[in-house]
Amino acid sequence: MVQAHDVFARLAMDTIRSQVQGLQLTYRYFPEEAAAIAWLRVQATTART
Repeated sequence: MVQAHDVFARLAMDTIRSQVQGLQLTYRYFPEEAAAIAWLRVQATTART
C-alpha cells in the first residue's frame, strides 16, 4: 500500500485492514508510488515462475 496523502483515503485503508484481520493478506507499506510499482512487478514475475 502506498501512503495516502488524503485523510479519507487513509481512513478507508484502516477500515479495510481492520475488516480483514482474520484473513491471510500480504500487504506492504510504501511511502512512494514508484517503490510500490517496482515491488508489484517483482511479485508478478515471481508468480509466473
